[in-house]
Amino acid sequence: MQHIFVKSDIYSHPNDTLQAYKKAVGYMSELRAGKDFSALASRVSDDTFTKENGGYVGYITSLLMPLEYEHAVYNGKVCEIVGPVSTKHGYFIIKILNSRKSLGQRRASIITLYPNEKNEEEWQKIKLEADSLYNCLHAGCDFDSLAQRKNKSRELLKSKGDIGWFDNSINYHYLMKEAIFQLDSIGAITKPIKMSYGYIICKLTGINDSLPSFLETQKVVQKIMMHDETRSNWKEREAIRRYKKQYQHTILHKNLEDFITQVDNSILLGKWEKPTFTNNKELVKFANNTYLFSDFAAYLEKNQKHNKFPEKDKLIRYRFEQYIERILIYEVFQHITIENEELQMLSQEYHHGMVMYELMQKEVYKKAFEDSVGLYEYYNNNIDSYMNPESVSLSYFYCETEKIRKKTQKLLSQRPLKHETDSLIISTINKKNTNNVRVQQYHIFKGENNTIDALTWKAGNVIQLDSLTLVYINNSYDPIPKPFNEVKNTITTQYQNILEQNLIEYLQEKYPVTLFENVLQELSTYYE
Repeated sequence: MQHIFVKSDIYSHPNDTLQAYKKAVGYMSELRAGKDFSALASRVSDDTFTKENGGYVGYITSLLMPLEYEHAVYNGKVCEIVGPVSTKHGYFIIKILNSRKSLGQRRASIITLYPNEKNEEEWQKIKLEADSLYNCLHAGCDFDSLAQRKNKSRELLKSKGDIGWFDNSINYHYLMKEAIFQLDSIGAITKPIKMSYGYIICKLTGINDSLPSFLETQKVVQKIMMHDETRSNWKEREAIRRYKKQYQHTILHKNLEDFITQVDNSILLGKWEKPTFTNNKELVKFANNTYLFSDFAAYLEKNQKHNKFPEKDKLIRYRFEQYIERILIYEVFQHITIENEELQMLSQEYHHGMVMYELMQKEVYKKAFEDSVGLYEYYNNNIDSYMNPESVSLSYFYCETEKIRKKTQKLLSQRPLKHETDSLIISTINKKNTNNVRVQQYHIFKGENNTIDALTWKAGNVIQLDSLTLVYINNSYDPIPKPFNEVKNTITTQYQNILEQNLIEYLQEKYPVTLFENVLQELSTYYE
């Protein structure tokens, strides 16, 4: 894919949204007239991540881009330019360059090198270092050891550069993904790849030519579906879209802009109070009903600030969209055909569902968050369920040569007697050369690192991991309870389950249900 992005928040002033749309349409016209897509993307795209590369995105797969974007691409053809595609954050013009079957999954480890400053001299230095590492690897140097010494990221140091399994649904940079997918055997290494932040060298550590099963990815898919605004609640949004077509209504946009001017910034603090309007204008017209300033103001007073909207105008337009959907549903239920028994039952089910929802909100979900005393009491009563495993604090010493490693090992072996700290040992060995040895401290729990798990966790132990790396055991710790704030989300969920069970038991006792087995048996004869 290549794309050009025109930024436009759907809750901005309508004139701004219209200007962004006209701009996107203008770009489409230029492309149809023969304008080079890459050149145009480099000049005008608002997507800074892809702009420098002519809008090139690389290969994508489902669940990676907004749903509207995905629909446009999967319904398009290779070499076709589609758009403008409207999304919540703006308009996309997309060029479909190629398509291919899934290449499955790959696992890789990486070494990252960053220039100290973003100038030509520093970039040249880091390139020479990357080339030197690449030559060293081809000469037989151990990738894991270099990854532990050279990576500046703590996570990459900890994992020896391992970034795990990935496919095209993972939002890694396309340069890195494609370079790894081109490697044909485990252990193969890429040439240094220049990224915006530095250079990387990748090693292929695993190949899986098929995608994982749905059961393996179900949790990941559910998480994406829940947090991607273009996919969550899609059934409800599709229903709203159909209702808007079926139940024609008119929004008086000029009056809405007038309404916005009569709301001050106190709404951003949740302190706005509905005024008495001297001119109570119309905002929305349905066939039989008209909704005024005062109607929307009553809704707005109950639904004020929102963390995603620090600007008053956008917040009000967002709430107005919610308000339209609410009165639309009301209009739908007002027009349900009374003679239709199925629709009557649906309406009743909806009503009962809403009542149950409000009850659950009040007695379970909201209560679990607000009842801090009950929540903390539940934590104390079940504290054995929230234990950290035993852990160890240790220091990694990364040495430049075996001679330095031996010297460091000698000092560490004397450390319990002389009580030397890490910094004293480092200052002693680095007196002539500051690069002789470097140290990094970690606190690791049992089960986080197989290598560390296999060591003897005795304070004062000095362990040689490889020819250049030493580990010093500072101390070991017995299992201790996790802090309340660390497990609060888990406790809240469990506490909600307790409250829900208590509510069900209370309702069952207050509203007993009688099951007529004979009627049930008679009914069952109508079905196979």
